[in-house]
Amino acid sequence: MTPLPLRVAPHPNEAWHGYLARTAAQYDATVARLADHIRLRRDGRWPGYHGVLLDAQTASATAEELNLEATEVLQMQLASLDQSAFDLTGLDIPQRHQMAATQRVTNQGWVFLAGGRYCATCLRTDGVWRLEWRIPWITTCTLHGCWLEHRCPRCEGVIGRYNGLNATAPSRAATRIGSRFCDLPFGHGTCGADLAEGDMRPCPPEATESTRNFRTTIGSQVGVVAGKQQSSLKTLQAWQAAIGISISLGRSRTTTALRNHRWTSPPRDALEVHQLVMDVAPFVKAESVDQAADELLEWCRTAGIPSPHRDTFARATRPASALTPVTTTALARVGRVHIRLARQRVHDQQTLPLLPWAPDDVPQLAWPCTLPPKWRTSTRPDQLILRAVLAMLLVRMHSGATWADSGATLGIPPDKARNWTRYCFSARFHHLKDDLINAAQSTADVLPHQPTRAAWHRRPDVTDDFGTCSLKQAQAPRCRNDDPTATWCPCTSESRP
Repeated sequence: MTPLPLRVAPHPNEAWHGYLARTAAQYDATVARLADHIRLRRDGRWPGYHGVLLDAQTASATAEELNLEATEVLQMQLASLDQSAFDLTGLDIPQRHQMAATQRVTNQGWVFLAGGRYCATCLRTDGVWRLEWRIPWITTCTLHGCWLEHRCPRCEGVIGRYNGLNATAPSRAATRIGSRFCDLPFGHGTCGADLAEGDMRPCPPEATESTRNFRTTIGSQVGVVAGKQQSSLKTLQAWQAAIGISISLGRSRTTTALRNHRWTSPPRDALEVHQLVMDVAPFVKAESVDQAADELLEWCRTAGIPSPHRDTFARATRPASALTPVTTTALARVGRVHIRLARQRVHDQQTLPLLPWAPDDVPQLAWPCTLPPKWRTSTRPDQLILRAVLAMLLVRMHSGATWADSGATLGIPPDKARNWTRYCFSARFHHLKDDLINAAQSTADVLPHQPTRAAWHRRPDVTDDFGTCSLKQAQAPRCRNDDPTATWCPCTSESRP
């Protein structure tokens, strides 16, 4: 077959279906007839995932007929953005499994396998369909400062989606229409509406800036999530996961009826996607993991979830590896105390196999200077109880034992150990739980500095008397600022011998 006499040069970032429409218009032919001539269609059938991917053999044969290089043809396929804007792994499996492959890919991240968006002014200017218009995160035309549209103003169909099954190949291409006209089925023919005559909706500057940022992330294949550098694919997956969490917690609203899962299929409307991005931007663009964890916990508190657990996030959306440090940090700050201590102990064991102190380095009542400053004059809870709970926290940090067993190590009756910790960690004392845990961690850092190790192993039994009377005979070291004769205390461990 003779190659086409005229070479229609593809524009940078041009999509395959738009290029075929432009080329067909040059020869006053239909897209279907052009596809038959260049051996793109065989027996009237379009290749699977038309415009998404093309096998090397077909690309080479088609390029020869169009006077192009095979790489130029492949560059116009959506697959040229694979692993930078989305994950198309598994899409090239045998044709009989195409439905399963489509579901798998759409579950791997946001992507428009069929359909896309367009800028009416761009089509009116050059008639070129940009490949980036099929990226869900690209919501505006930065050249003309307007929202990208996704529906035909006449037939109201989604541009590029040719039937209810999201087919990518034109089902009717019998009319001669250029690239700026709608080729969706309509009535007994093709719609043919001039998309370039559609209204332009101006967008705010922050929407244009958001599109530029996403374009830069995809182009450079590098992004940032919570202050840490990630690949562009992991970055976009983190944005999607954050949106899923935001929707599940009621912070974001979406009116789109999503087909497979309410957070796997991206909304078509550009304004809706932008609003979702703005909702989660403070979380994803936080300067550090700790700041992102603060934002995530604030989302949970606003949603009435004071103590989220792992399933709070895992069931909300597909996991994103870039967000794992954030969710792990957030979970380490909430929950029941023994769970938080267990998480901290696992972390310590991974970084420091053996702690340089033991329970025998902990007195029955912690030093008064180890208490958080705002609780040192507290009467409810009583000072002695707070110091006893802090001592039990230290034992649990080291051994992972229960409150009863930790109390027994210190010579405290099991019922007292349970009741005192339950009392101190109740909701009536705001922030006391966090303050005591932080104080225990600070104290643990200086315990090995004691001049006499294991000085507290000979502990008297704490009686089971009422209230704090049971603690009157307990080991209760004093702070050296209050008693200069004291051997040692944590707050003076560095300034005094």
